[in-house]
Formats: sequence, C-alpha cells, structure tokens
Amino acid sequence: MVRVLKNGGRLTILEFSPPPSGFFGAVYRFYLNTIMQAVGGIISGSASAYRYLSSSIANFPKPEDILKLMQAEGLKKLYSERLTGGIVYIYRGKK
Repeated sequence: MVRVLKNGGRLTILEFSPPPSGFFGAVYRFYLNTIMQAVGGIISGSASAYRYLSSSIANFPKPEDILKLMQAEGLKKLYSERLTGGIVYIYRGKK
C-alpha cells in the first residue's frame, strides 16, 4: 500500500483485531468461535468460511505490531483508534 502512495499521501486501514483480554474478550471469543460460525454457516451455506474468518481474526497481528509494520514501511504521523471495545481498529499513517 505504501508503495503506491504519493509523497504526503495518507493511508487509512479499518481492520478487525484479535479479541482483547478480560471479560469482553472472552465473550467476543465465544461469539467468534460458536455463534458467528453457526449462524454465518447456516445463512451462507459455508460454515468453513466463518471458521476461517474467526481463525483469521484471532491470529491477526496485534495493534502495536501493525503500527510497527507501518513505521517499518516508512509511514509517519502514525495513529490508531480502538473501536467497539477493541475488536476493530482504525490505523492511519502519512508517507
């Protein structure tokens, strides 16, 4: 993404994050691993897609690691904002 940005260009990413620790994280992990997979599988007919999605979210890099990757790619003025109790983040950087 950084490669195609013009100098001074801004990058914004909206991404799921691994479940946070604590009670909310435990509830969210339960939702990801049981409810979302079951309901998504029934509605879409593809339970494997929802198993993959929950696994992908659980194994996604942590927010601090995303910011390190962005910094390593040369982005400046890094910013992250935690949304929905930490299950979603907005990341921003400037080239």
